Amino acid sequence: MNSPKSIVLKIILIFLGFTVVANPVDIVFAQIPDINWQRPINISKSETTSTDPFLLADPAGLAHLFWAEKTGPAPGNSADTIMYALWNGSTWTQPIDIYISPLSDGNPVAVYPRAVIDEKGTIHLIWMTLPNFPKYALNYRRVSSWESTNMNSWSEPIKLNTNLTGQQYSADIAYNPTQGLHLVYATGTGGLEGRAITYQSSSDRGNTWSEPRDIHQFIDPERGGSNIRILLDEPGYIYVSWTEWDRSGNGQAVYFTYSEDNGATWATPFPLSVRLENEYERDWNNLALLGSGHLVSIWEGGFRAYRGAMFSYDHGKTWTTPYDVFPTLIGDNGAVQFAQDSKGRLHAFIANRIREGYDIYGSRLGLWHSLYLGEERWSKPNIASVFGDDTNMTNPTVTIVNGNTIVAAWYGSQIYEIYVMTGTISDAPPLSPIPWPRITPTIENEIIENKTPIIENPLSESPPQNESFSNTSLPQNIGESIYLSAVLPAVLIIAFFVYRYSKKHRP
Repeated sequence: MNSPKSIVLKIILIFLGFTVVANPVDIVFAQIPDINWQRPINISKSETTSTDPFLLADPAGLAHLFWAEKTGPAPGNSADTIMYALWNGSTWTQPIDIYISPLSDGNPVAVYPRAVIDEKGTIHLIWMTLPNFPKYALNYRRVSSWESTNMNSWSEPIKLNTNLTGQQYSADIAYNPTQGLHLVYATGTGGLEGRAITYQSSSDRGNTWSEPRDIHQFIDPERGGSNIRILLDEPGYIYVSWTEWDRSGNGQAVYFTYSEDNGATWATPFPLSVRLENEYERDWNNLALLGSGHLVSIWEGGFRAYRGAMFSYDHGKTWTTPYDVFPTLIGDNGAVQFAQDSKGRLHAFIANRIREGYDIYGSRLGLWHSLYLGEERWSKPNIASVFGDDTNMTNPTVTIVNGNTIVAAWYGSQIYEIYVMTGTISDAPPLSPIPWPRITPTIENEIIENKTPIIENPLSESPPQNESFSNTSLPQNIGESIYLSAVLPAVLIIAFFVYRYSKKHRP
């Protein structure tokens, strides 16, 4: 016969064994590094609108920040200027304007900057303007990294296309030395003209560009593309995703296509996920490489504004079933941002708020951080914007400089100021900056703040569609930490009373 003590011990051992099996993620939490965050600063300090920040890491140990701002005399609050500031590892330069939309445009607008840097230190920048309403234009200019703070060193802007749709973040650029420069953007204004996803490339670092070519045409004239992402994978793979929206303004599907021959031909586009009738939307996708041909996609949507994660192991030809990857968070405040540290680990950053029912984690909206753990698992998100200044945080942009220094920027949807913040990954060794061959980068402009210390082949058929991602039933991994923290005390209490009862009734 078992003694009361042995019964209690067995109950506890069974419970502990259950926790290891049911919640294996908890046993790897020790691998999550600490991040030493610095206080955010308001870098724009604008009187009107500042929006659409974009960060670009530089191997020379710099971070280039672009955003759109309202500076001109035209009525309204639409951004009409592309602004720029440089972080040199400890301080930010005074912002400068590198493009002002002329009044001759009729609708002075300048929005959605995106940029890449090549192996020679040349920054390639694109953005959208509105010279001929309702048709937007795609603009391009470049500059050497070490001359970026001198506005006179930037090349003259050129228009690569004057028939863009102009929806949010509907143009993207990518580069690597093997594959060259690649652009994907949304074109057309609907109606009889229709709309499309259009592609261009340059094999000579932006000196010349291919003719625009549609890789997808929208069948419904009232639908179009936005939130476009492009990703390169050597030697010749290109991955592209976009949101398909309708007249409601909400995303109806996240689409994906790829090229196996560096853009010469493209697979038939197919949806990664489609909005169901009772659901909110599908939008805000982003892509990252986990290895050659190994992709992760995280988008927003479902019954409400949840985050769905999917994986591909064959260069995007097939994908896993989506799952609710961050079950304590909710919100459609922009795309997840990915960045890799010096250890080769993939970090994810997301602007979200705590989902209803998880008040134990707080209630604030802010920037959250998660680390990819392998085997399609992500660490439990931790708040990154620990010092605040994240009210109504929208569309954050994040990069990692020197392998261990995180640089983040965002704006507030009701504040319209650009905030920047840095943090150091505790266990990631710093990578030495690589100076550009011509000139060691210098900062010519006035320093405005010093609050961040230096820290030492086409498919003939579309693959199966994943169209169902709804939260009508609770995901299996929701609230495991809460569940376990509540069950353990209950088991101990029950065990205690079993022991007391057995002792009282011992013959």
